[in-house]
Amino acid sequence: MLPRVEESMSVVNNEILRRHFLELTTNFLAPFGPYFRATTPEGSIPFIDPHPLPPFDADEFLANLSARGVGKFLSKRMKSNWLDLYKRFLKGPNFMPWFQRRLTIAEQEQNRLWRQARMTANINLLISKMPELEIVDYFNAIERHLYGEIQLQKQHVLAFKHTWYI
Repeated sequence: MLPRVEESMSVVNNEILRRHFLELTTNFLAPFGPYFRATTPEGSIPFIDPHPLPPFDADEFLANLSARGVGKFLSKRMKSNWLDLYKRFLKGPNFMPWFQRRLTIAEQEQNRLWRQARMTANINLLISKMPELEIVDYFNAIERHLYGEIQLQKQHVLAFKHTWYI
């Protein structure tokens, strides 16, 4: 074969392999998705604290996975014991750092969504239908969140000043 044809075939094969492994990885990691799904304040008051993301329990995860299966994509491609593969992944040295990193990203996204909802909330509309006692509670929640925002701004200013002087 000509060197150029061989090189272009190599590039195509490389791309096919990359796509294949990306698809395998994506489908393998899909069962962890619910642990990283950020909630939005739609339909609720944005000044309450969001529910925390679900805690991860390896035994519960494996039991649920065993009950519902791994899905068509992986079950077709993995003739061996796929549940054992998940068990080894959970016990491996890379799982917890990966999981913690993804969890941190999901928590940051959830905080961003709730913060954005607080900034755009029509407070007059929200409190117009509340009894007086609830309005007081709501005021306290708003005050707490504003104080948190002020503290966050101070931290950013201090961090900026610190990096500026270094």
